[in-house]
Amino acid sequence: MLQDLEEILTQKYGASITEEEGKKLKEDLDPILWNTFGIAVYQEQLMFLVQAMAWFSLAEADMLRRGIGKKIKTEIDRIKWLFVIKAEEFRDYRPETSTWIYEKLIEPAASYSFNKSHSVAYGLISYQTAWLKAHYPIEFNAALLRSEEENPEKLAQFISEMQIQGYRILPPHINESFTHVSAIDNTIRLWFLSIKGV
Repeated sequence: MLQDLEEILTQKYGASITEEEGKKLKEDLDPILWNTFGIAVYQEQLMFLVQAMAWFSLAEADMLRRGIGKKIKTEIDRIKWLFVIKAEEFRDYRPETSTWIYEKLIEPAASYSFNKSHSVAYGLISYQTAWLKAHYPIEFNAALLRSEEENPEKLAQFISEMQIQGYRILPPHINESFTHVSAIDNTIRLWFLSIKGV
């Protein structure tokens, strides 16, 4: 990916400037992006990046995080020009370098990056969900249906998927159904409220 930037810099400034820019980028980016293999995954990485390259204050870096978190395009564009100017003043980066870093590393991250502390919570919830689905599949699927009781389209989709997977799904029964969906003896019993108009 950096080869594109190297070609741009070599054509405009020559090999020595390109090498100098590469060294500065390595100094600034490696400590921040080493554990995510050179990709900015977390919003905190973007904050550290703009601080390392352009000496953004904590408040300015947080403005970038907020703009990215809420996907405010005007804010992201406004910060771009501030970043390019400050990167040149602080670390003597060429405008092409800082613009390229912003457009190829920071702006794309606006569509997928998230807060690092959220990744821990997402990871834990994913692990727990997978464990429950593996060890208690009937109860898991019953809970899944319970969570979508108010959404008939999703409910129909989940029920048909469960039937394809081989689960027995029984209709509401006057003597065996409860107010909500239930898992009974390796079957899923639909609830009274699933009857339209009840």
